[in-house]
This record gives sequence, structure tokens and C-alpha cells, in this order.
Amino acid sequence: MTNTKKFNLLLDDVRTLNEVYEMTKDIDYKNNEWIIAEDYHEFIKLIEDKYKQNSILPEIISFDHDIGEDYTGKDCAKWFIDFCIDNNLQIPKIKIHSMNPIGKQNIANLFSDYQRYINKV
Repeated sequence: MTNTKKFNLLLDDVRTLNEVYEMTKDIDYKNNEWIIAEDYHEFIKLIEDKYKQNSILPEIISFDHDIGEDYTGKDCAKWFIDFCIDNNLQIPKIKIHSMNPIGKQNIANLFSDYQRYINKV
């Protein structure tokens, strides 16, 4: 029997889940179980592994923008949107907890653009 336990994914290389809650006061960070991905490669591996094993996606994904030197949260968001398109999957609930206002807006714009695209199709 496969484990189909639901999960949420927090992308952040520095903050703990508690720190994100304290920063946002968003109860979703307190009342749900989360897996933390600290970088682009870990983010992709977690999503691909869970999807291959159980055909599930996170219920909520929360993005930080600044996650290291090589990739950003925007890169992860772009990859995730492409993954959902390629696999004909719906985007789950998205949160952006980044303190970088420009990076936060860039991630939000990606998901807004995707939603506009879906609405036209």
C-alpha cells in the first residue's frame, strides 16, 4: 500500500517553519504539516519523488525568493508551473513568504500569468 499522506512544501534556505509563521502570522504555517526544501534541486526532487510514488502534489506551496546563489524561488515557481502543464495538473494553493518585495512580485506574476493563460484555453 502506498503512502498518500497529504503534505505542504515550504521553500526556504534560512527560515524555519516557526520563523515563517512569526513573520506572516498566517495560521496555515501552524496548523499543517510541512516539508522544507532549502534549494532548487531539493524542491524539484521532493515534488518529483512524491508525484512518482503517490501521484500527489503538495496542498500548499510557500515560496521564498532568495534561496542561494544559483537559483531563486522564481526559478522553482517556473519549473513547477511547467511541471503542472506537462502533467496536466492543477496548481495547488500558493503562498509567497519572501521578504524580497521585487522577488515576491515576480513569483506572484508568474502564477498570475499562468492563471490568465489557463482561463484563455
